[in-house]
Amino acid sequence: EIILGVVTALVALGLSSGSRLSRFLVTLLMLMRAVAGLWVIVALPAVRVSGVLTVALSVLVLFLLWNQRASAFFAAR
Repeated sequence: EIILGVVTALVALGLSSGSRLSRFLVTLLMLMRAVAGLWVIVALPAVRVSGVLTVALSVLVLFLLWNQRASAFFAAR
């Protein structure tokens, strides 16, 4: 768990400094989470709400990473 915490902190630091690699890694992770959430919605009806929340959160993060303001931030770095 310590390693995961360190990686999370490094990616967060990278995002705050405008790292395109960090942006790519978070984008990749959110796309994988969204796909997993869609799978939950389809395959596990008992926990469908969890899948919907996962997809919604992933889409929100992707929007925040790729909207016009964020793109200008990363382009300026």
